[in-house]
Order: sequence, then structure tokens, then C-alpha cells
Amino acid sequence: MTQFKLTTQTLKTVNDQGNLCAQEYGNWNPMRVVDSDTVCANAVPAWVNDPKFNPYDITTTCVGNLCYDFGYYKTFFNRPDVKQELGITKDTWELCDDGVGNALSADESTDSMLNLTPLIEGGLPILFYTGMLDYNCNWRGTEQVLKDFKWSGQGSWNNIKDYTTGPWGDYKEYQNLKFIKVANSGHMVPHDQGEIALGMINEFLATNK
Repeated sequence: MTQFKLTTQTLKTVNDQGNLCAQEYGNWNPMRVVDSDTVCANAVPAWVNDPKFNPYDITTTCVGNLCYDFGYYKTFFNRPDVKQELGITKDTWELCDDGVGNALSADESTDSMLNLTPLIEGGLPILFYTGMLDYNCNWRGTEQVLKDFKWSGQGSWNNIKDYTTGPWGDYKEYQNLKFIKVANSGHMVPHDQGEIALGMINEFLATNK
């Protein structure tokens, strides 16, 4: 990524702010979400706000509001034959809806991992995957979340230091938890690596019938 050059001091500043963010969320409670978000916002380096920077794929330049061209999807889902197949008679398909987004905004800082505990302890197979070129929801963050995730297999999970190379990417796996880092993919794994995404999901479903 040649257009964004980071100095050692910049990285140190970001790391220090990131540590404060981690500490803040380590002491998280519902009444202090705004404060936590403010602290964590300071961990974001200035170059992330460069209009050319693509937070969803650090190897490409951001073009448009969402940094992806979704024109094909809009055309496809609004085709009469597709709408008929899906049983849609009135609505027009849109990529984003402000009404839906605003209604869900209160959940942005809610810890959903609390809901995952009974599922994994009940034996339900759990798969996490992250595109390695994604900055916005990066694989380091997913790795840290799973490291801190409290469940009966936490110690054994954290004892696995190395990733194994598989057909869909490098992965860690213990019992019914698996995390895959998808290479050459940003935020939208099915968009960036369609065949890999399909193979990964098909394998997961076939293995865990």
C-alpha cells in the first residue's frame, strides 16, 4: 500500500491508543458505550480518513460511498424473473436502507459473544472467517476476540500458536470452533473470493450435518 506511509512514531501512537481501547472495552458496561467508542476512535490513524483509503480492502482505492461497485447486484435482484422467483411483487431491491441501519444502530457496541457461549458449549459448530485485506473488520481483531472468548475450550484454543494452511485459507480449529483467514480477500469475502467462499461454506455445512 504505497500511498500510505507509516512512521514508527505513528505506529506507536496507534498502538498506545489501541491498548487504551482494549482496556476500555475490557471494563465495558452498557452505560459507558459512548465513552468507550470515543476512546477507541482515537486509535484510528489519520490516514484512514484519506478519501483514497479503502477500509474494506487495503490494496485498492476506495471508489464511491461504499468502496465497492454493487451495480451488478442491483440489476440482478431487480430483474423481473428474479423477483418472481423470490416472490417479490412490489419492493425494489436496494443495497442499504437507512431506516434498517438506524434501527439497528443501538446494537453496534453490544457484546454478542455473550450469546455465543451457550451455543458453543452446547456443541453447535461455530465458524469465523475474515478477509486478510480487510481493515475495517480485520483478522487481528477477530483473533483477539477469540483469544479473549471465555468458554471451556479457551485454554486449549489459545495454546494453538500456529495456523494450519487449508484449501480456503490459514485456519485454527479446536473442537467445534474454527477461524479461517481468507487470503486475497477484503471485507466482502463472497464478492472477492466467490469460489473459496462457496467451498468454505459448503464444507462447513456438509461436515456439520
